[in-house]
This record gives sequence, structure tokens and C-alpha cells, in this order.
Amino acid sequence: MMARIQTLIFYALMIALLVILYHVVASFGFVIVGDSYRNMETAIKAKETLLIDQRSGLVELLKVHDIIAYSVTVRGKRTQMFGRVIALPGSTVSVRERRLLVEGTDVAPASKELKLLETGLMVPRNTVFVTFDSPHGASVPITQRLVPFRKIIGRVIGE
Repeated sequence: MMARIQTLIFYALMIALLVILYHVVASFGFVIVGDSYRNMETAIKAKETLLIDQRSGLVELLKVHDIIAYSVTVRGKRTQMFGRVIALPGSTVSVRERRLLVEGTDVAPASKELKLLETGLMVPRNTVFVTFDSPHGASVPITQRLVPFRKIIGRVIGE
């Protein structure tokens, strides 16, 4: 009788362990950064392996300064990018004197690709606006800086 109870306890523990393991695997993933990636240098390096929080409720947890992984389509090819969130939905992003402003606060240098923001832009619902830590990200067009929630793969953990 005691052996049967011990066996049942063992199987119950194994099932609980598998459920926990499944939850961890479904919530987090690893991403290997491409060889040529340079837009977030210093924070993210090429060939680095990153832990990504990809929980479905992630978008409600996003904050300004989080680094996110997201997908974009460039010339018909789907690729992965990383960016630092600087504006959440409803925030106003503008450019003045070659500086990027969010709600009137200076946050980063502005490239010539962002010149059309001189009149200001309100970040649409279910979208975030990202910038890049490296000068190599300066040439990224505005269409790849406005990231819809559905394109977000996850938030980089530990950066």
C-alpha cells in the first residue's frame, strides 16, 4: 500500500513539473541575433543569444526604455529587428532642431528620415514607437519604427 502511494506521489510531482516546464517554455524563448545586426550595438551584439519574454499579455507590460524584438518585412523578406521603446500608444512624437521629442521631452538625436515628424505624430493605438542605441539605426525609416503590437515577438530580458 505504501509503495502505491509513493508511486502516485512521484507521478503527481512529475506531472506538476511538466506543467511548470511547459509554462516556462511557452512564455520565454531564445533568439540568436543575426550576423549583420548593428542597430542596437552596445546593448545587443551580433551573434548574441538573448532571452525573450514572449508572454501573450506582454504588450500591457511594456514600458518606455524596454528593448523589444519585432518582425518587419523588407523588400518582401521577413526579418527580425530590435528597438528601444520610447513612446507608448497615445504619446506625441516630434522632431525639433534635429532632436527627437516625446511629449516635448528630448529623448534622442533625430535622423533625416524622421524629418516629417516636425509637425508631430501621435502614436496610434496598439502601436509603440522605437529608436535605436547605435548610429547605425539612424537610417531606419519611420515605418519600421512604428511597431504594431501584433508584430512584437517579445521583450528582451536582462538588457
